[in-house]
Amino acid sequence: GKLTDIYSKFDAINLAAQGSYNQLDIGGIDANKHRTDWFEGVTKCRKDETLGTIMDRIAKAEVHRIVVVDDKDRVCGVLSLSDILNFLVIKPYQEAKAKHDGSFAEEDELEVEAEEEAFRG
Repeated sequence: GKLTDIYSKFDAINLAAQGSYNQLDIGGIDANKHRTDWFEGVTKCRKDETLGTIMDRIAKAEVHRIVVVDDKDRVCGVLSLSDILNFLVIKPYQEAKAKHDGSFAEEDELEVEAEEEAFRG
């Protein structure tokens, strides 16, 4: 099948704000009809796009997840901000920590703090 829509927590919040929270038997298609004009469609990317491009698209769309699709718009996966944070920050930190046998010297901690400060800009 082809990706056509997505239901998110913002859709549920929107239903609740409209007083429609008592319609729990409503289907996803009907629930998405309650959206306001701000919805611009499913934010998606392809596997071959760069991480920079994907991060830019996530930021511009103000979403927390992006759907990864193939050239026929079939879903391959979902990439979240947590996935990106883990890849860019947590995993390298854990690898560096393991490289130092689990214990950082004071100078290494200062280096990590300086890198974190530079990242925050």
